[in-house]
Amino acid sequence: MKKMLTRAMMLLIVVAMVLSCGSCATGGGNAQGETKGELPEGLGELSAELQEALMNSGKIQVYCYDGVSDYYKDLFNEFGTKYGGEVDARIVSWEGWQDVFFTHYAANDAPDLIYVFEKLWPKVGNRGMLYTTNELKEKGVLGLDHFLITDNEETTKRAFTFKGEQYAFTFKTIDPGFIFINESMFEEHEVKSPSAYYAEGNWNWDTFLKAAREITGDWDGDGNNDTIGYYGWDTDYFVLANGGQLISLQEDGTLVNTMDSLNTKNGLDYARNFYNVERVGTTDKNAGEDKVAMRGWLATNICTNDIPNSQVDWSIVPFPTGPDASGVVVPGIIDGWGCVSSSENPQGVVNFIICEKMYRYDGSTGESYKTWKEKLGDKAYSNGKTMLETVVEYQKFTVAPIYQGVGSLYNSQWGFWNTVRGTSQTTQEIISANRSMFDAQIEAENNASVK
Repeated sequence: MKKMLTRAMMLLIVVAMVLSCGSCATGGGNAQGETKGELPEGLGELSAELQEALMNSGKIQVYCYDGVSDYYKDLFNEFGTKYGGEVDARIVSWEGWQDVFFTHYAANDAPDLIYVFEKLWPKVGNRGMLYTTNELKEKGVLGLDHFLITDNEETTKRAFTFKGEQYAFTFKTIDPGFIFINESMFEEHEVKSPSAYYAEGNWNWDTFLKAAREITGDWDGDGNNDTIGYYGWDTDYFVLANGGQLISLQEDGTLVNTMDSLNTKNGLDYARNFYNVERVGTTDKNAGEDKVAMRGWLATNICTNDIPNSQVDWSIVPFPTGPDASGVVVPGIIDGWGCVSSSENPQGVVNFIICEKMYRYDGSTGESYKTWKEKLGDKAYSNGKTMLETVVEYQKFTVAPIYQGVGSLYNSQWGFWNTVRGTSQTTQEIISANRSMFDAQIEAENNASVK
């Protein structure tokens, strides 16, 4: 995850779940399909008009990244049989797909909907490339209030609102960032576990560092550390958890360099100290469960083989909020779909998003609460609060790190975070060395905005 989830891990999740779709092409379609679907149960009370709209989805086009997964093959079949829809696939490479989208959009050859996440958002909103919820309503699209706007309402609006307008909808569970605790290791070495600090209401940056220090050690006396406190790539998560941002989006849609803010600097200082001075954190992906005591992951990683098939006892605690943040902040991932403003079948787009939401919640696919319950349902902290309850609670505090822009501006940000983790330079030296470059790229991005 780049961050709590390694970049490679995030790509796997994205490709397997959202981008492995088998459909895409130009944006067109007819909301009135020839074959009506048979709607699934669980949609709630539907008006006759909404029911008719949901059963006649027509054709939509979606990008599919480097192929079509079995998940999306099944989902497309669900869309066809239950919602009367058809998905037309355009296979594109994951690498650089955002720039490909801009090219297709300019040529009036864009798909009907696109995957929206922190690498791309809010650039597409800033350039008028997505319909807002109000614009969709003005076009007569149904089902927005019934299904999409109200789901995780405040968190979703905060993530996907631009200039007061919401541009995208979550299609899956919001992913708060959690730290997975190797309880077996803490017990073996008689070190107080982060889950104990959390149960006491004393889980913060100080106790996080204390736990990492105490569990990092050369237990056999051979001169090499046998265990290390933490694994994660999340330099930007420390900044975000402290209420900071490297680049901030203003209400008028412009980007501003905020790397000199106190919240950002203190977050960077903490990360540099953690990795480079204390040396209680690692980014070595080969460090296994016999080496690492805490791992920064998204809550949904409990659905992978990393935790369920482990031989150790794992628990989870939220990523700790920094001391300068004005309230609880949990870095995480908020994925969404956006309806491209050139689409001729926006009702079909909304129906597809509804289809996927229902498919995930009702089935055993993706990051469903059902899967979470299987992995966390019987686990609780010493204060009696269950871990599942904690995951659900922290969804509302989740904030997705914003990698503003694409292309060179995005790459510069990713390079910046890597530099912070791996240099002997001070925070101010790092900022001074990068400030003018970011200023020039931010100016170019602001000049490219068209809406």
